[in-house]
Parts: sequence; C-alpha cells; structure tokens
Amino acid sequence: MIAIAKKQNFHPKIEYSVASIEDWSTVKQWKEQMTKVISIHCFHWGVDDCVPDSHHHKYDALYYKKMLESIGFEVLHSKERKIDVFSSDEDIKNFFTALCVLTPHVPLNRKEDFQNDLLEELLLHNGRDSNGMPYHDGKILELVVRKKIKN
Repeated sequence: MIAIAKKQNFHPKIEYSVASIEDWSTVKQWKEQMTKVISIHCFHWGVDDCVPDSHHHKYDALYYKKMLESIGFEVLHSKERKIDVFSSDEDIKNFFTALCVLTPHVPLNRKEDFQNDLLEELLLHNGRDSNGMPYHDGKILELVVRKKIKN
C-alpha cells in the first residue's frame, strides 16, 4: 500500500513510511525533524491491505465465464443486466431510500427533499419505460454453471 501511495500521490514534501510508535527504532530518524504529524486514518492502514485487482480491472462476464470453464465448469446461463420496473415514483423512492446508507443521517424535516433528490438522480441515470413507469437498469453478473461430467 505504501508503494502505491508513493507512486499515485507523489509530492516532494510528503514522505510515506511504515513505522510503529511502539518501536522507537522505526521512528527515531524523525526526532526533532518535524513539528506536526497529521493523519485521519492512515495509522490504521494495514501495510499489505489493498483493494483487490478485480476492483480496478472491472472484469466483465467473459472473464468469469472463461475462468469457470478453465477449471472444469460448463456455463449454462449468463445474465449481465437486470431491469426492474417500479409501479410508481413512490415505490422506487421508498425502495432506494431503504437501501441508501445516508438515509438514517438525514434530518426528519429534510427527508422528503432527500427522497425527491434521490428520485431525480435515479430518473436521470435510469429513466422511465414506454408506460412512464420508473425503472432501474442494473449491472449484475448471474452465472449458472455445472461441473462438466467426464466420460
């Protein structure tokens, strides 16, 4: 993680290091060298904890199909998109408000505004069907596989 931070967030006045305040030998080089250390959460980073490659590569369905086939599975069904049509604006607002992690932090007197803003964004990114009903167009990966039977 330190190597990634050095590469992606380089600045001549920033030094990324691994140290433990409990082990003086890892911090003694900074004695009387600085006046402040500011950190929001990096003291809690695990040095080897990183986001997995699959998060950055955005692998598509073909990648996973080939992977499963390479280890002896046969892909019987594949689905990469799911469109859910809601019966009303109120239904889609209620559904996504229930899922949204921000909802509990919205003051009661602003909840209706929040739901309306959420609906506006949902419609902007998804839309309405030919009957005027709001829908959500979701990217999913659904694979049904079975182990190949050897003859």
